Order: sequence, then structure tokens, then C-alpha cells
Amino acid sequence: MESAVACRAAPEQGKDAFVNKTRLYKPLWGRGAFGGAVLAQALSAAQATVPVGFVADTMHCHFFVAVRTDEPLYSHVERLRDGKSIATRSVRCVQLGKCVFSAILNFGRATGRGPRMLEHQPESPVSAATLESIRRGALSSTSQVDPDCPFESMRVRATHDDEHKRYEQQRIVQMTKAKFSSSSSSSQQQDAGGAGEAALHQAALAYMTDNYFLGTVPRVHKAQRFSNKKLVKSVVEKMDARQRQTATERFDVLAKEELADAASRTAKGGAVHANKPSPRIEMMVSLDHTIFFHNQESVRADDWMVMEMETPWAGQDRGLVLERIWTADGVLVATCIQEGLFRLSQDPEAHL
Repeated sequence: MESAVACRAAPEQGKDAFVNKTRLYKPLWGRGAFGGAVLAQALSAAQATVPVGFVADTMHCHFFVAVRTDEPLYSHVERLRDGKSIATRSVRCVQLGKCVFSAILNFGRATGRGPRMLEHQPESPVSAATLESIRRGALSSTSQVDPDCPFESMRVRATHDDEHKRYEQQRIVQMTKAKFSSSSSSSQQQDAGGAGEAALHQAALAYMTDNYFLGTVPRVHKAQRFSNKKLVKSVVEKMDARQRQTATERFDVLAKEELADAASRTAKGGAVHANKPSPRIEMMVSLDHTIFFHNQESVRADDWMVMEMETPWAGQDRGLVLERIWTADGVLVATCIQEGLFRLSQDPEAHL
């Protein structure tokens, strides 16, 4: 994960310009670079321009076009404000002369906050008593079929279910952690002038907030991506002959899990009636992504974190998802909101 979030100064592109150090990660099924990789690059670049002792509080982002993995991603930072307790940065990520992503970030001074303050947070859906057994569980199918991914995840069951089954059908709980070569390494961030280990873990957290985020929406409707043969074919055809066989086998694994999950949700009284054909996803992309960071000093991205996602609305080819992230010991470290574009296949054969 260290190299995945790392950036370096690119003075040839202008003042406060940075570029990714390593090739951006692209999921097997992705149209472009993983959205979390772009988020982390923007955050790492902004971190490199704030004074020591400042940590990111909020990050408001917009995706414009798919980010290519075969081209450098330049992050141009503008210093909008440098106050005593708040610093604000604007980041424009550019490829081939075109802005592909933008973000506004607020940083706050980590020290000097008064001992008296208003405090509350929701309880983690995974209790500490069951956490140890969950740690020994099997990784999710997406983690198993995509070994290049810099983090791991596993699906878990909440220990306290809501009384409203409809809400339960709209909720996903999983655990995620970053793959670090060394949990204490901060040299990658320090090369770019960042704030060291804390900045590294916060950038890694931002990276992982995009994991299965939008996937909450199609899951409510039992909509299928990996079982859409036309969509899978369009992805596989772009690969070389050596990669196609492996990719096809991995998609088969994901398709079987997707169908089993849909059948389970139908049996439990899911949102879509059993006698209706499952819709097939033709396009699914992120439009915007907001992160509210909490308790930044508690973030350890190399330990399992609990992520709870739910979707309150979908329509007009768009869908909204809310996400909360807790540490293993139940400290809330982030609340996220994402909106995505969802287009279904209109081909009747795609729904058979």
C-alpha cells in the first residue's frame, strides 16, 4: 500500500505539482484506475503542502472521466487558505492535459484542541467479542481473485440487526485492511514532504473507502455485473491471450458468488421480487465522493477496519451510498458519501 498512495514532486509541471510514483491499480473489472487510488493520490499531494501537525478533516471529490493506468497522473495543488487552525487545499488531477478529477480538502491542527467538547458516535456493527473469530475468516471473492489489489477484505454479518428487514437488505458490512510491507514505514510519504506515518495511514484509509462502495446499490436490486456475459466479454477482449484465460476463470468465480448472493437475498425477502428477472449492469461509475475523517490519531490502516454501507436512494440512473468506518476496537474514523452512475442493459437477452 505504501507505494500505491505515494507521490513525488513534479516541479517540471509547476509549483505544488506531484505525480504518482507507481502505476495506479486497476481492478480486473474496472474501466480505468481504481477510484480509491485517485483519491489517495490527491490526498497525498495535498498533505505534502500543509504544515506539520495538520491532518485532513474533510475531502470533497468529483470524478470526471476514467483515469488511465498507462499514463502519469499529475496532481496540481492550490493553497486556498493557511490559517492558524485550518488549511484548505484544492487539487486538480490531470492526464494528457485534461482534468480527470478534482477535490477540495480541509486540514485541521491535530494538537491544541480543548479537553471539553461535544462527543458522540454510533456503535460499530461488529462487536469486539466476535472480532477475533472474524479475523480468521475467509477473504471475499474479490480479494481472492485480484491478488494485485493493495488491500484485503472480507464480508461479515452484523451482530445487531435492525428490526426493519428492508433496511437490512440495503446494508453491507465488511472488514478491510491494507497490505503494508512494513506497518511503521513512512519513507514513501516523507519523500513527497508529507507528515509521515499518520499521513500514510490516512491516505491508505482514503484509498480503501472506495472498496465495494457503489456495489451496495446493485446488490439491493440483485443487479448483476459479473453474470452479464456481454459486459465481461467486453472487458476480457481488451486483454492479451495470456491474461484472458485467467480473467475468465476469475469472473466465473465472481459470477457464482453474485448469483448465490441474489438467491439468498430473495429467500430473505429482498427488495426485488423473486419472479422478476435480475437486471444486468452495463455501466457503473463514481460521480462524486466525500470523506469526513474522525479521530485521525486512531487510524491504523494495516489493521482490520469495519465498514458499514447502506443506500437510501437510487433513481434517474444514479444511486447514493453512505458509509461508516470503525477501527477494530470500535472507534469511528470516517463517514463517507458517494454518488454513482448506474446504467442497465436494455437488451432483453442480457436479463435471461
